[in-house]
Amino acid sequence: MILRVFIFFLFTGYVLFFTASFFGTAHAYDGVSEDEGINYFKIKPAWFWNQPVNCGMTAVGMTMHSELAPEQSVKLAYEKSLAAYQRQQEIIYGNREPDEEGLAGSAWQGADHMAYYDTTGLENLKSSIIILDRQIAGGISMVLSGPAACSEKLEEHRFMTPVTHRPEWADNKPEEPGYLFAVGTSRAYEHTISSWEKAESEARKKLSGLLQRRALGMGRGDQDSGIELLYSDMNITLQNAVVLERYYDPDSDLYLVLMRMPDQQL
Repeated sequence: MILRVFIFFLFTGYVLFFTASFFGTAHAYDGVSEDEGINYFKIKPAWFWNQPVNCGMTAVGMTMHSELAPEQSVKLAYEKSLAAYQRQQEIIYGNREPDEEGLAGSAWQGADHMAYYDTTGLENLKSSIIILDRQIAGGISMVLSGPAACSEKLEEHRFMTPVTHRPEWADNKPEEPGYLFAVGTSRAYEHTISSWEKAESEARKKLSGLLQRRALGMGRGDQDSGIELLYSDMNITLQNAVVLERYYDPDSDLYLVLMRMPDQQL
């Protein structure tokens, strides 16, 4: 009898411990460790797959998580999210450096074109762009940053179910008056962070190629026709090109990113 009571309490304690561990005990976020203030779910959060954009611009930053210095990982992810935020605000593509100061260039594969974006305002952004949520998933420290006004919108995204089937936009880009869309893809690299960043970069590359074709009088054309930038002495500026959704296709082992930008010709 005593043994049965002991087993009952042992089992009950285990269930309570498991429940507390899974759902978390912190007040700031659902499922957050009270000690670290970070979500430790293995799956990526809903805001990664469906990024909030209608409340204001948001951005995602990722870095490899360090168990020895978890807060440092969050700090690096936050800084990367600020850089991503600035690239979404404005980025210039071309094969000549713009006549502006404080721009950092990064070459992308197979061409002499460069991508330039403002790097002077990162510190200033910290006063208005905050960490809305953070999570550790698959050894990656992830941060969603944006204006405080997006906190309420984020609550809606918590209840969104990640897409488990290939989305329509992967094969047929959305059509919406006043906007241009592009889908960037990337193969699987050793580190998934590189795959997601590459897919995002490819989406911007498509948008810049489309705008350059227009500028050269080659018509609107299909959005996919702008995959490669043409060689010319002009710079193309993308403004407010934001990530809407992400998807990983297990069948093709490809990473896909859907990006939307206001049509600058309107």
